[in-house]
Amino acid sequence: MIPPGNNTTFTLKVENVPDEAERQTVTFSFSIRPPENGNANDITFSPTQPSCSAGNGQISCSVDVTVSASGNATVGDYQITITGTAPNGKGGSVSKTTSYTLTVGGRCEGTAEKCISDSDCNRNGRSGFRCEGAQEGHCYCTSGSCYGDDQCLQNFSCGTCERYNGKWRCSPSSPCCSPLNCQSSENPCVKDRNNYCVNGTRGDCLPVPNVCDEDEDCPVGMYCSWIRP
Repeated sequence: MIPPGNNTTFTLKVENVPDEAERQTVTFSFSIRPPENGNANDITFSPTQPSCSAGNGQISCSVDVTVSASGNATVGDYQITITGTAPNGKGGSVSKTTSYTLTVGGRCEGTAEKCISDSDCNRNGRSGFRCEGAQEGHCYCTSGSCYGDDQCLQNFSCGTCERYNGKWRCSPSSPCCSPLNCQSSENPCVKDRNNYCVNGTRGDCLPVPNVCDEDEDCPVGMYCSWIRP
């Protein structure tokens, strides 16, 4: 991955040439398939036709190539096809082709915020994102739905002590309240555990694109590693 206006260097290698092979020069050429609305001319290679020689005892060779993206390059994936061609010793030539993807632009970095609905994802200038994986649950100690523990009330009332069948109990009853403090009906019950969300979870804002050129290309909470000037 490289941002527009930048470059990177990679190495082309020829390997496993038989020791007895006649020394030959392999010349490499490039073809480019740009992304939609992109221009192949925005990607250049230096040298434009690199080569290296092997054979006659030398079993491998390599050459470094610099690939550059112009400052106006459209962000996206550029499909690069590399063809290595060498004489076949019979007046002709033999070729081998390989392909790779060059991504031009920035990368979404950081952590996307959690969500409970699509509207959580489409704010701060964002659009087209969706909330996936959110599941509604219920609060254990109190009534009400939740997507996380923070949505469950903690300072809830445990009610009062009530005598029933010779024993103290809380009224109204709650799984989070205890009658241990009850000595009379005037005493309040006490909370003996924190409230929490049962089976509730927030979702994730998706998708996270492979490439970006502004923060708004990324979900809320993330940013683009490269911003187009």
